[in-house]
Amino acid sequence: MWRRVSRAASSVVRTARRRGAVRDAAETIRRSRGASVVVVYHRVAERATPRYEIVPTVPRELFRRQLEVFGELGLVVPLGELLADHAPEGPPRFALTFDDDLGSHADQVVPVLRDLGLAATFFLSGRALHGLGGYWFERLEAMILERGVAASATAIGVSADSDLALARACEHEPRARAEVERLAPSAPCSLTEDGIRALGAAGATIGFHTLHHEVLPALDDRAARLALTDGRRELEAVVGAPMPWFAYPHGKVDARIAALVRDAGFTDAWTTTPAEPGSDGDRCVRGRWDPLPVSTDHVIIRLGALLASADPSR
Repeated sequence: MWRRVSRAASSVVRTARRRGAVRDAAETIRRSRGASVVVVYHRVAERATPRYEIVPTVPRELFRRQLEVFGELGLVVPLGELLADHAPEGPPRFALTFDDDLGSHADQVVPVLRDLGLAATFFLSGRALHGLGGYWFERLEAMILERGVAASATAIGVSADSDLALARACEHEPRARAEVERLAPSAPCSLTEDGIRALGAAGATIGFHTLHHEVLPALDDRAARLALTDGRRELEAVVGAPMPWFAYPHGKVDARIAALVRDAGFTDAWTTTPAEPGSDGDRCVRGRWDPLPVSTDHVIIRLGALLASADPSR
């Protein structure tokens, strides 16, 4: 989940444009008949975000341009249509998904989707339905903005020299996450119950993302089963429909967790990487591709490389 594009990326794109790499990548994408890519976004903001950013964030106008590029290079279809109908001779198809209980889903994403006539799937936790505040990583962002990386790492009791390194350390250490919960500023969950209803009213499909967003492979079977059920029925009640689709918190899964997901009644589940080793044919270990907050030229180059190298996210 925690990703950063190096400063070298912009120079790579400028050089690639001079070589015609963008044009070549676009042609590769168009020639990828029958390809399907499930795209994953997190936060969309009105403008560029502050210096410290743990959750991948795309400015709204860049987000719009990225979606327009997908439409120019292929077809943007609902996730259910992509799953149900394999079109080997058709143009490449893209399905849009969004993770986490973020207020920007309702405030920023839905208006753009409505303007472009597109459908999307949102994998939610339903934290506001239980009086829970923002996720621990949102609170960590606030803590870093308030104290800086070094002071935050010291207070939490981990060794880290960057915001992303600090997030990764907390992801793998329950004690560190507990310290974040204890020390970091608290704020209500930004996606309210009204926001969840607004997504449904806009025609979005809702999937489950667990209430507490824990790294599932780190849990024992009993705790993992609880994570897969806790809060699910309450969210389904608000959505007004069952949620047979699931997205793994932090994109993390192993064979044991995938089996528990199937046992919990989910028909399909997604990670946050384009493909998982050994996942061919496993509907509960599906891949997704993150466009990242980069220029549309860079998106085209990365997507062309993805489609040229592997069969992504089918």
